[in-house]
Amino acid sequence: MTQVDYRKKVEIAMGKKLASRHPVHHFDGDSL
Repeated sequence: MTQVDYRKKVEIAMGKKLASRHPVHHFDGDSL
């Protein structure tokens, strides 16, 4: 598993977790 795949997986997981609180969420690295 490459680092890109892992990062994508983490962002998807975080997105699902944050989706309930934040209708619109971005993954720019800094806001996390």
